[in-house]
Order: sequence, then C-alpha cells, then structure tokens
Amino acid sequence: MLLRPNLVRGGFGLALLAFAGQASATILTFDPVPAPDSQVSQIYGDRVAGPSQFGFDYGSDFGFTPNVSVEYRPTLRYRESGHGDLSNFIYREDSGNLLLEINFFADAGYNVCLHYFDIAAMIGESLSVKSITLTTGALIELYRADWVQIPDILESRPLPPGQTGTPTHMRINFDPAICNAPTLKLRIDLSNLSFKAPRIGIDNIAFSQNPPVPAPGAAALLALATLGAARRRRR
Repeated sequence: MLLRPNLVRGGFGLALLAFAGQASATILTFDPVPAPDSQVSQIYGDRVAGPSQFGFDYGSDFGFTPNVSVEYRPTLRYRESGHGDLSNFIYREDSGNLLLEINFFADAGYNVCLHYFDIAAMIGESLSVKSITLTTGALIELYRADWVQIPDILESRPLPPGQTGTPTHMRINFDPAICNAPTLKLRIDLSNLSFKAPRIGIDNIAFSQNPPVPAPGAAALLALATLGAARRRRR
C-alpha cells in the first residue's frame, strides 16, 4: 500500500492543522437503515445539531456540525451487515464509473475537517481498492493511498478448510485531522473491482467544523489591536 499524505501546504496548511484541536465532530453511523439496499438520503449528515435529526441518528462523541452539509455521489445504498464487523453502513452499487464519493461543504466562515472513517470487505473476501483520496473543492490533493488492501477477517489467509475468521474492518485515521476551507471531497476508486464494487462498505465517518484561520496579515493586525487594547487598559 502506497501512502502519500499531503497534509501541509506552506504556512496555511500548518495553521489549519493547529486549529484542528478546537473542532467538534459529527460521526455518520448510518443509523437506522430505512431499508436494506435503499438509496442513501441526501439529507443525512446535513447541519447536524443533535444525536437525532429527521429520523436519523449520529455519533455524538465530539459534538456536532450545524454549519456543514454532506453530499453522496453517485448512487450509494444502505446495508445492515455482511461486510466485516460493520453494522449499518453504505456501499456503492455496480454501475457507472465505480467512484464512491462523499463531499463535505462548510458555510462561509467555516472550515471542514475529516478525522477518520471505517471500511470493510464483504465477509469471505479480502479486497483491495484502487485508491482513496481526499481533495479540496478545487481538487488539490491532501491525502492519497493507492491499492489499499481491505480485510474482512482478523486471521491471515488462507484459512484451513472449514474454518472461518472473526469479522473485522480497517479504520482510515487522519491524525491530526485534515482540514480545508470550505470543502473536502472523499473519493474511493473501486474501478478495479468491477462487479465486486458493492462488496466494500463504509461506516463511522467522523468530520468536524472550525472557524476559518485568519490570513497572516489579518492575524498580525488582530494581535496589534489586542496589544493596543491591553496597553490602554493599563493606563
């Protein structure tokens, strides 16, 4: 597996990462599944302000994201089980260009950050995906992993005849979180899998929002203004 994380692009990238610790994150758990193989609702994950919203549930470990909306492309569907140890997750149907895309859009004045997500293969198969990428809205690459092997069980293959392994999953963890204002695009290229594309499941996507990082000039002006105010108070 080839990993090429491009997390920092000059001082701007460093500043974004510095603000990541101030975020509050929503986790897309895809609970409850309306019906197996039904299409993912485009309102799921939009402007989450609590653990339950419009009949859907969210992980509340780190807070919520009322200033971020989520888009699922092209046609993603729900499944309840059968991919590793995931419970209630989404998959890409076998049609079109076989890209699984999840896009995050923050309101003006906010950044959006991606913390982690879980991925698993259908039980009985260990599959690789062609690539996992994270880009800005302008398609500037922030993270890339090529030919990622996705496990379905804990034990190494091949297993002795008649034995089965314990289902598992892989967590793609961004530590520190990858942040960019105002858009992030997560793309998983399943084109190498052909008709097996639906055998990869995605779950527990954790993302957050942050206020924007001031430009260097603006930050300097703010510091000067704060210093001036402090001096005036001491007089």
